[in-house]
Amino acid sequence: PGGPGAGYTFSAREDGRTLVVQGSRLARLIPGIGRHEGRDRLRGVAGFVTDNDGIKSASWIEGNTAYSLDLECDAPESPRCDLTALRAEVERLVFVGGAGPRGGGR
Repeated sequence: PGGPGAGYTFSAREDGRTLVVQGSRLARLIPGIGRHEGRDRLRGVAGFVTDNDGIKSASWIEGNTAYSLDLECDAPESPRCDLTALRAEVERLVFVGGAGPRGGGR
């Protein structure tokens, strides 16, 4: 389902930090659960920010695509690996190639 180009994953590791970005144009609504809007603001839209066992995660929908960014560090207590650092990485993302959000480049 979805075919080629429906999603992607990219990971990078540097200086004890690993970032993983995922994007997908596919969505599945689970009956009885519906859609839930996140309380956090990410890139100007509602989203979710979590810390699960030291792995920081952010997820949001932008331009009809669902994104997530995970941040994992060798030293999770480092300021370079807190929720502020995660939010900064989310805001630093830029569109490359393709049409970009809502048909315009960024």
